[in-house]
Amino acid sequence: MAFVTERAAPRLDNAKRSNRVAFIARIVGSAAALVIFFLAITWAARSGVISLLTVYAAKANQVAAANAALSLNASDPDAHFVRGAMLEAKADVGAAIVDYKQAIGARPNDYVLWLALARAQESNDDLAGAIASARQSVHLAPYYARPRWLLGNILVKAGQTDEGFRELRREQTTTDYCLR
Repeated sequence: MAFVTERAAPRLDNAKRSNRVAFIARIVGSAAALVIFFLAITWAARSGVISLLTVYAAKANQVAAANAALSLNASDPDAHFVRGAMLEAKADVGAAIVDYKQAIGARPNDYVLWLALARAQESNDDLAGAIASARQSVHLAPYYARPRWLLGNILVKAGQTDEGFRELRREQTTTDYCLR
């Protein structure tokens, strides 16, 4: 009989060990899932607060709210765009250009950001930069009227009248009825 109990004891120990390993694996998996869930909730809440601050900044014309949004996420393109627009309206065009460039760095394929940068550079008498930005806007939105119109006007202002009027004629043939 002693022989039977000696053979059964290792089997019981192995079963206990495998149960412990499975239990520990479940605990670690559950803890990892809770951490991921917490991080996702935190990220979503933070993104929501940033969006709310950005919308509030735009509607109330509050640079402080845009600054608060940027303090939560310094690379948020919408917050940079809104702050840039407010700074441009307050005649701080140099700071607006910096904000527009940071917004473009975060979202480089947005023609509206390039358009805003071109407008600000034009008002800051940086016609070469404005032409380059407007060309990028036209490249991103070739069938929209507003980028072609702005590029044509900047080119005419820069003395490149033939090319400017060519762009303005192209603007008339686009199908962007909402912007006319």
